[in-house]
Amino acid sequence: MAIHTSRLDATVKLLKEDVDQVRQEFRDFRDVLRTDIRELRGAQLTGIRELRFEIRLMWAGFFGLGTLMAKGFHWI
Repeated sequence: MAIHTSRLDATVKLLKEDVDQVRQEFRDFRDVLRTDIRELRGAQLTGIRELRFEIRLMWAGFFGLGTLMAKGFHWI
């Protein structure tokens, strides 16, 4: 009976270690995933800022060309 108990104890111990390893791997994966998501959100915000800046530059160009055309046609 003692032999069976020691085998069961060893098996349970190994199973607990395996479960702990799997939990740790999931924690590590979750941390990596969170870091990647933060980086993507930061890149997305940077892209939006750049797009807004480019749109402002286009509007400035449109108004500049409109002013030149108005000056050329003697509207101003």
